[in-house]
Amino acid sequence: MAKVILSSLIFAASLLTCAHIEKSQHRFSVAQQTPLSILQGLSWNEGALFTVLRQDSQKFTYFYTQDNSPGSSERLLIPKTYKYEDSDWVVDHFRIEFISKDPLSSLSDILIVRDQKRQVIDQRIISRPDLKKAHFKIALASCMDDRFEKEQRQIWQELLENKLDYLFLLGDNVYATSLLSPTEKMVSKSQLWQRYVETRQKLTLYHTKELIPTLAIWDDHDYGTRDGDKTYPFRQQAKEVFNAFYAQDQDIPGVFTLGPLNSALFKAFQGRFFLLDDRFQREPSGSDQGKYAHYGQEQEDWLFEGLAQSSA
Repeated sequence: MAKVILSSLIFAASLLTCAHIEKSQHRFSVAQQTPLSILQGLSWNEGALFTVLRQDSQKFTYFYTQDNSPGSSERLLIPKTYKYEDSDWVVDHFRIEFISKDPLSSLSDILIVRDQKRQVIDQRIISRPDLKKAHFKIALASCMDDRFEKEQRQIWQELLENKLDYLFLLGDNVYATSLLSPTEKMVSKSQLWQRYVETRQKLTLYHTKELIPTLAIWDDHDYGTRDGDKTYPFRQQAKEVFNAFYAQDQDIPGVFTLGPLNSALFKAFQGRFFLLDDRFQREPSGSDQGKYAHYGQEQEDWLFEGLAQSSA
C-alpha cells in the first residue's frame, strides 16, 4: 500500500502544476451556477460531507435525490450551522448517505437547494468516488490568491475539465494575510473569517455544476499570519474557522481519521494519505528549533507510528 505525505512544507504543489495556463483548443464547459458557494468535502463510497456558504438572513432547505427524474423522492438534509458573531455570513454543514451504495451506479446523485418558497435556487451533481480502485486521477493545488481573478478562473476551469476523482488543497487556499499592511504580521479571527468568505465567493471551484471531493490542509496565509508558528495568539480560532469552511471534521471508520492538531489520515485508492499541519506547533524562525521544529512531537509521533503500521 502506498503512503503519501501531504504537507505544504514537504510537498507544496502550486496550482499551476495541476493545470497549465495554455490556450485550450475547446471552449470551457465549466459554467458558474448561482452565487451560492458549495463544497463537497470528505467523500467515500457510501457518503459525503458538504458545506454551503450563505448569508445569515437567507433561509435555505437542502435535499438529496438520485436521478432527479419526475417523481423521484427527495431526502431532507438537516444542517449544522457555523457562524461568527461579527459576520453576516454563515456556513452550513451536512452529511449525505448515498441511496445506492454502488459508486458505479448510472443514476446521478443530486444536491438541491430551495428557498423559503420551495423554489430551486441551486442544484449540483454530487461526485461518487470509488475509493477501492487502483487507477485514479487526483490534483494537488495551493497558493490560491483570489486577487488574480482572471488567472484563477482560467486555471480552475481547465483543471475541472479533467474529471478528477479527488482534489487536495495543500495550503494558502485563502490569502487572509492580503489584508495586512507591510508592517503587520497577523490577522484577527474576524478578518480570517472575512477572507475565507471572500475566497469562497470568488473561486470557480465552489460554483461548478459538478462537485469534486476535496480535502484541505493549511499554510501560513490561511493560518492567519505570515510565516506563522505556534506563537500565533489566534491559532485555536484559526482551526475553528478552518473546520467551519471545510467538510472534513469527523472520523469515517476505515476511510478518514482525524489526527493531532489539524492533521488527518485518509485511506483511499489502495494507499494512505497523511495530511500534516506544519503551522500549529511550528517553532518560530530564528529560534532554537530542536528536533520537532516543524510539526511538534505529538504529530511526528503520530505520523511515524502510522507509517510503521502494516498496510493491510
